[in-house]
Amino acid sequence: MKKIRILIIFITYLMLNCNHEDLTELHVDIAVEPEGGEYVTELICIIIGCLYDDDEVTPITIELQWWASDTLQTEDVMVLADTYTFTKPEYEERDCSIFLEPGYYFLGYWWMEILWHDEDSTPHHLATGKALCIGGTDINYQTENIIKYKEEK
Repeated sequence: MKKIRILIIFITYLMLNCNHEDLTELHVDIAVEPEGGEYVTELICIIIGCLYDDDEVTPITIELQWWASDTLQTEDVMVLADTYTFTKPEYEERDCSIFLEPGYYFLGYWWMEILWHDEDSTPHHLATGKALCIGGTDINYQTENIIKYKEEK
């Protein structure tokens, strides 16, 4: 009877532990959300992420997307996209802020979306709150200025 009990415990242990795939997961949080206001020239967004795995981690790349909408929220436009790859099982901070050239100001609603897939292909989507900016200029004109400024940075 004792041998059967040990055998059952051993089989249960194998079933619970051997079916577990050791895959890397990425956990991301928004540390600083963009804030709107009057005559805003910089939208700050900082994220923190960490890879988790029982042994060796597999790098995971996230897509960072800045979105804008007019003040009536009639149309959402992706203004800027970038990628970042997490490579270590330690917390990493990423500054995703965007800027306008001096003399220009953001107008409308602005927010960031973060997309990624874990190693097992599980999709994830995270978004900041929308920051309302007033006192600025047309979104299309700002788009050119943001991309130009970011490339020069």
